[in-house]
Amino acid sequence: MNASMRSTVLRAARRMTAAVAPELYRRISFYRNEGRLVRIAATLVDRYGANVLNGPFEGMRYLQASVRSVLSPKLVGSYEAELHPFIERVTSGRYDIVVDIGCAEGYYAVGLLFRMKTARCIAFDTESQARTLCRELAELNGVSDRIQVCGCCDAEALSAVLSGRVFILADCEGAELDLLDPVAIPRLRDCDVLVELHDFIRPGLTPALQTRFAATHEIQIIEQQVRDSAQYPQLSILTRLDRNMAVQEFRPVRMQWAMLTAKAPRMLTRDLE
Repeated sequence: MNASMRSTVLRAARRMTAAVAPELYRRISFYRNEGRLVRIAATLVDRYGANVLNGPFEGMRYLQASVRSVLSPKLVGSYEAELHPFIERVTSGRYDIVVDIGCAEGYYAVGLLFRMKTARCIAFDTESQARTLCRELAELNGVSDRIQVCGCCDAEALSAVLSGRVFILADCEGAELDLLDPVAIPRLRDCDVLVELHDFIRPGLTPALQTRFAATHEIQIIEQQVRDSAQYPQLSILTRLDRNMAVQEFRPVRMQWAMLTAKAPRMLTRDLE
């Protein structure tokens, strides 16, 4: 291998390591604490039932399982608390369709229908277990007649469901860079989109989305915040360590989200402070 080829291989290896290492660290950290997290969730269910206790989906019945995320923050209602003001405004908007790309077991897909009494949801996930649990959660909360759970979401599938007034929630591990393209899918210019940003997987994702939607959307970047377990009184039944653990999400990096609000028609209020 000559020097040029060696340099190319090393650069590729560094890029791969940068993308994989944060997720690997998250998984190691999670598995080290898995037994404690299972006990915490079981304690909450024993005391309060399998229900969401706080947040925009308070009162929603829940499963005793979670896909690709920790269960206890969803039961507590602290999960992605940074997004709560935006979710509240989504539920008060007059959307016809919610599209959830990367729905997992349905926390948002079912939660939004739980709050939005006339909207329908098309939920996508590539994992069969996630789709099964999402359907179970919908049935548990009486919204199974308003949700369609599908497999892989590509540009054709996404374009086909964008009719009426649409809100899109995208959390698909970097695939949002491929899907959220208003040139390929012009209807996206009229949709409001809340997207989890995965630049550690797809470098340059955030500036690319900002460029694509700058002319048609108001763009707000949302930063992950530190959780305060004292905000959740139901956690008083746990030890101090378990209270803090109960609201941890074990993210691979400090996460960001982007709220893309279409300028016309505009479904969300401009001022979210």
